[in-house]
Amino acid sequence: MYDFLRNSSKFLLQKSKLLSFLGFFFWCTSIFSQPLTMLVDIFEDSNKESNTRATKQNTGRIIVSEMENRFSKISSLSVRSLTDVTRTQLLGTNESDFDSDNKLSTDIRLSGNYSTQGSKITIYGKITDPKTGTNLKTHTVSGEEANLTSLVGELVKGLLNGSEEAGFLGKPGFSISLESKADAIADSLFDKEIYEMYYSAIDIQNQEPSTAIAILDQLLKKESRFAPAYKAKGYILGNLLGQWEEGETLLLRANSLFQQLKWTNNLLYADLLTSLGSNAYSQRKSEQALSYYEKSAKLYRTHMLTETKAYANLMYGIGGVFLSQGNWSKATEYFQDSESILQKLGIQSGIEYANLMYGIGYIKFVQKDLSEAQKYLELSSESYKSLKMEKTLQYGNNLLNLALVYEKLKKEDMAGNFYRQAYEIYVKIGYEGKEKEIAKKNAIKLHK
Repeated sequence: MYDFLRNSSKFLLQKSKLLSFLGFFFWCTSIFSQPLTMLVDIFEDSNKESNTRATKQNTGRIIVSEMENRFSKISSLSVRSLTDVTRTQLLGTNESDFDSDNKLSTDIRLSGNYSTQGSKITIYGKITDPKTGTNLKTHTVSGEEANLTSLVGELVKGLLNGSEEAGFLGKPGFSISLESKADAIADSLFDKEIYEMYYSAIDIQNQEPSTAIAILDQLLKKESRFAPAYKAKGYILGNLLGQWEEGETLLLRANSLFQQLKWTNNLLYADLLTSLGSNAYSQRKSEQALSYYEKSAKLYRTHMLTETKAYANLMYGIGGVFLSQGNWSKATEYFQDSESILQKLGIQSGIEYANLMYGIGYIKFVQKDLSEAQKYLELSSESYKSLKMEKTLQYGNNLLNLALVYEKLKKEDMAGNFYRQAYEIYVKIGYEGKEKEIAKKNAIKLHK
């Protein structure tokens, strides 16, 4: 086997003299079946004097989402996106000069910018070889911003079928893989308004879950096929409000649509699988939860995004499943993996950090290490409050567990206060789980 690989390597090196970088890669993939990796980077507003990677420009988000979804339809491409959302929520950085090519190894990179003047928008896109910085393909489109998603389709088609200098479509293997798909993936998917409504709901879902649901309901009346909206609403109903069965129905609907749209090779789908795992775990379906979590983890590993906040949160979720099974050592192992990732990223805030602190606090509580349980649960409580998540199930459960710890520590006044606050949250969000009765009963018991 070694001699075969050595001889094959010599042959490939000789062959590479006849092929360009991308042509050579695709020629190799016909043997080893490894997809070319494309990174879809941020499309920034070139009108602005100063841009940061954390900008929440819906136009840029829509362009990247459309690009990712279109290119994900090509079976020979493994597409990763690096939107403002993935930079801040997955990568945990706001730096504008972030070296994405070193952080995320990739074979080709799609990036660009846009500018607006009145109702008109111009979008410039380029595909580059990140190893040399060479532009492999460039294209520009202009038109009415109201037709943004259609313009993105034109941009994609131009990047695939145009004849720019140093174009890569004529290289062996590549044109066969992409050109035949150009017309199909250039069709408009969803209107700009749909994406804008979606992102406006996502931005407030943790703080105002009911308002976010109302926006998503309006969106789905306009476009019933928009899979991410079902995913977002299912997450809110289940994870944030504790309506697990209703949430599961919506998440499964999203899963069906993602598969119909062939959006199963991107981070939105990985996030959906994580939500399905969390929902199954909350309904005590441990094996089903682990199955969803593992599928999600596989996508993150495929895209080499295992040092991200999202992956850290996934490790926390898997740890929670083992904790519910009484496997404390396994749970601790996954919590430590999650904590290690967040520490590498320098993260001490956000929902991923809050969730992890809660998980560690809970495991310390069941291990009867009350002082440590108090420390971690107080950290999670502070984090949830800083995120303004006082109207969510997570915050209610956090306060309930803090109350249980304080009662064990004989701090009955503080315990009673937290039981009452937890009960009020459960009432406010319409949660009817056993935790609500525990909070009510103990609040009455400790009332003075």
